[in-house]
Amino acid sequence: MKTLFASYILGIVLLMQGCQCDGIKDPNDDMKPIENKFDSPEEALRQAQENLHLIINENQRQVFGLSSDEEIKQLSTQAAVPITYLSIDQLKDTARISSDDAYWYGLGSEKTTKIGISVERADDSWIQSTIGMKKFVQAINRHPSATRLVEVPGLEMSFMELQDPDRPSYIPIVDYPEAKLSIDGRYSWVELIRILDNYREQLEIEFGEDFINGYLER
Repeated sequence: MKTLFASYILGIVLLMQGCQCDGIKDPNDDMKPIENKFDSPEEALRQAQENLHLIINENQRQVFGLSSDEEIKQLSTQAAVPITYLSIDQLKDTARISSDDAYWYGLGSEKTTKIGISVERADDSWIQSTIGMKKFVQAINRHPSATRLVEVPGLEMSFMELQDPDRPSYIPIVDYPEAKLSIDGRYSWVELIRILDNYREQLEIEFGEDFINGYLER
């Protein structure tokens, strides 16, 4: 399953086997081909974290407020949140889903997240998926106690799960005015699913087969 992210998210190509890495400053650094396949999400995270200073360029460092290789090497895990992928078809059922399809890790210091790394399951292994993810970084800094991320790739929407005293609630990581969803609101699972399914129906009516077949870019 490929993860889809909205416009602010930086999708930075991860180190794959035979990949050339830009911005390597030390000529003594010997970058060997690295296979993007790991036995656990923690192993995938560790390898990405070790090479993060080699992956991101100067412009990306400015976006995430990272000033030097040394600062990047000192980043530690501030958040580790499972990700559930919710398909369009699953919007027809209001039963709560909490599968751990992937993990999002927020790296930073002093309890502040600066950059994110996601890893996801691929058959019986784990792969590095995306590095950057500015909207997720901003959302986790607003709600550091979030317990899960819910991704709806077919609608290009993402939500955070918060544990309220009586039940979990869900908030979008950004405003989705077209679906009448606000970062200031908190939604129950059933309420969220009904809103998303209504929005899905709206898109199907408006765009027909282009939306149903996944050809629509919004």
